[in-house]
Order: sequence, then C-alpha cells, then structure tokens
Amino acid sequence: MNSQTQPANCQNSQCPRPKGTWLRRVQRPKGIWLNKSWYCSTDCFEQGASELFSRFNLKADRARSVRYRVPLGLMLVTKGIITGQHLQEALKAQRDSNAGRLGEWLRQQGVVTEGQITAALGVQWGIPVYHLAQSTGFAECARMIPLQIMENSHMALVHYLPTSRSLYVAFSDGIDFATLRALEQMLDCHTQPCVIGESEMKEALEAVREIARPSETVLDCPRDSAKLAATTREWAESNAADQVRAVLSSEHVWVRLENSSVVGHLLFRLIQPDVVA
Repeated sequence: MNSQTQPANCQNSQCPRPKGTWLRRVQRPKGIWLNKSWYCSTDCFEQGASELFSRFNLKADRARSVRYRVPLGLMLVTKGIITGQHLQEALKAQRDSNAGRLGEWLRQQGVVTEGQITAALGVQWGIPVYHLAQSTGFAECARMIPLQIMENSHMALVHYLPTSRSLYVAFSDGIDFATLRALEQMLDCHTQPCVIGESEMKEALEAVREIARPSETVLDCPRDSAKLAATTREWAESNAADQVRAVLSSEHVWVRLENSSVVGHLLFRLIQPDVVA
C-alpha cells in the first residue's frame, strides 16, 4: 500500500483532524500505514499500534509450537530402521546428557543416516523432503525475514513462487506453526512447509549470515502495549518509514519498517513473566 491508495479518513477513531474528502483534497497528509490501516499522523499511528498490540499476548510465557506427531523413535522402530534396543540406548544417552535431539544420538550410534532421519521426519509431519540444490533463488528468499527468526525456529526460506505467492519454508526440527502464520500475515503469502536435513539447515543459515540483508534489531518486549507502540513509533520516525507491518510470531513481536524499500526489522523478544515467590 502507498499514499496513492490512502483512504479519505484516518483509521484512528479519536483522530483530531476533521473527517471528509474535501480536506484530503486541500491538504493531503503523507500519513503512515500499519498493516492494512492508514493513519494521518504519527500520533494517530501510535494509538493505532497500541490498539493492535493490546490484542497480542505480551505477558504470557511463550513456548515453541507443539512440533511432533508420532514419536520419531517409534516410527523408526516400526519401519525396521532401528531396533527397540537402539532406541532405548539413544533415549538413555539423551536423558543422561540432558541435551541433543534423539536423531542426533541415533546418528552417533551409527544406526541411522541423516537421510533416513530426514525422510522419517517428512513422513512424521506429512510434508515433502526438500534439498537446497533444488532452489536457485534461495538467497533472495533469505532476505525476506530476519535471521533471528530463522535461527530460533530452525527454519529456512528456500523457494518463492510470485505468481501464486507461495513460499516454501524448510524446517529441520519440527514445524513452527505460529511462525508460519506470522510469515503469511507479514508477507501476504501462502506458506508450504517442507523438511531438510540438519546439515543442509546449517549450510543454509551459514549462507544467510554472509549475504547483505535489511537491518534487524532485537529488543526486550515491553509488557505494556502503549510502551511497545511508543517504541515502534520512535523507530518509524527515525527511519522515515511510511509503512509498518507488525505480527506476532512464536517468540517475538515482529515489526517491519518500510519506505521505498524495506528499511529494517524490529524483533521484540517476548520475555517470561516474573516468578512470584
């Protein structure tokens, strides 16, 4: 959206400017977009942002989306890829170390390959297996979202079809459905999840770190929507942004600032509530 398609009236119900198309013809303010709503001034924008953020859950302890269906180990046993003893040994090693994923421990035992684990994950989630060699536009896709979100969700954007606005999103550690919804809202697209191997995910994220990207800033998220709106306004003003998009992902309030191009991303890290003794 841009100023050429701005509505006659500011979307702030408490806007002090008189409403009516005659004023728009005489004096058309530049204004600022927030998602699909237009505000005639940064004061009105801040009020609109506060209303939007008040609908986000800013105070709860945010957990990653539930990721698994049939347990991976059980699936591998059922398919005859590993034995029950292999599974018990890997589970014990995982419990004793209190770290690592089950597939990693099975690989260390030498009883499965990465390819077998990746194929099993595809069956487990009911999604196709993808290989980075299939994507020639991987680097362009990677510029679309912040690296922090990709790292937190063990996720990489691997292919985009502009004609259908379909975005193929690869995971190596379970599907983060909350972040998929955030991508669809932020980018006005349809997401198609797929799975890639752990080594390919590491390769993808290493490549993303090397390419030029819009700036991204990570801040602790205020628990008060008004404070969050005020901070967002400050960043929008300092970056001369005339378009702002804001969505809630699994671990952040994600704000994208734009003018003639994407200026940068703000990630407000959702923090845990204080524990009352």
